[in-house]
Amino acid sequence: MSRIIFLFLFLASILSAGTPEYFQIAGGAKVTGFVRDGIDIWLATDGNGIFRYDGATNELVSMADGDKGIKDRLIYCIEVNEDYVWAGTSDGLLILDKEKGTWKKRKFAEGGEYGNWIRGLKYDRSTGLLWIGRFINLSILNVKRQKYEDYDLSRGSETSTNNVKRFFIEEDRYVWIVTEGGLYKFDKANGDFSVNQCEFITNKDGNFRSEGMRVSVNSILFDKEYIWFGNQDFRSAEMPDFNVGGIYRFNRMAKWEKIDSRTGLRGDGVYSLVRVGNTIWAGTYEFDRDIKKEYGRGVSIIDRNSAKLISSNPSDLKIPANHFYSMEFDRRYVWMASDNGLWRIDLSNPLGTWGGIAAKGK
Repeated sequence: MSRIIFLFLFLASILSAGTPEYFQIAGGAKVTGFVRDGIDIWLATDGNGIFRYDGATNELVSMADGDKGIKDRLIYCIEVNEDYVWAGTSDGLLILDKEKGTWKKRKFAEGGEYGNWIRGLKYDRSTGLLWIGRFINLSILNVKRQKYEDYDLSRGSETSTNNVKRFFIEEDRYVWIVTEGGLYKFDKANGDFSVNQCEFITNKDGNFRSEGMRVSVNSILFDKEYIWFGNQDFRSAEMPDFNVGGIYRFNRMAKWEKIDSRTGLRGDGVYSLVRVGNTIWAGTYEFDRDIKKEYGRGVSIIDRNSAKLISSNPSDLKIPANHFYSMEFDRRYVWMASDNGLWRIDLSNPLGTWGGIAAKGK
């Protein structure tokens, strides 16, 4: 406890020396995701389509402008490489050919209407593959060959294991595939992807402390000794233990620890996790079981060594937003996609050692 008090007091004392620099992009827009492309940034939004922030001119460009602008306004995810930009919609995959400057849409034949709901994208630079998470089925695009392969991940009659959400790559070797009904872990050392080559992880056999009816993860963070999982909270009066939410820390052997509202987290739902030096930042929300609605509860900061809460929705983060859907830290800036634009917090100046987090690096 003394360590936590010290960290909290040290954080407060540093903050009293000044205010970190804030920068907002696309204020007022609900930014569901973002990806950096050199000095530019591509933003996916819920309701405003796709934006490109030009880092050289400080200009925000809407991809919906002009006769040839894209018509889709609800964008779930976005990814980029040297030649293409990909964006996920509820009606297929949008693709920008950078050289030609033209957009097109790719539809998927299998899965019907929900098979074209694209919820997650991840480009693996080491293999040249784009992982595509669809509400029904997983697809993998060999970008160089422009060849798509589709996979049904259903395990028996449990269709939720084929509702793909997101992807996380660990140590440039393992691909974690997040579904509504558990996690698939694929080792790239095994060669081409095969469902049979995947390790399947759910809340059985002691994993996630065997809590809830099923486990649905929103974010994964890989640390040296631990893996952190930020989980979806989706519980109702009818199903009070469906997805119980919270942050789980796994020591890569057998021990599972949990951080939730009982230990200080303001909401049991977790949108995003990011490591900032010796701390873990979590974007949290509370799920209303009666009207089935998510209420953003800001950011909680956790000591990554002790897994103890340092601050929940700290007043030091003077950002007029409550939902933080994704976050990144690049050793200087914390980037935060929110319900009120994309925010950048400069931790290097004047707060170069804010709680020790910027000075320590990644």
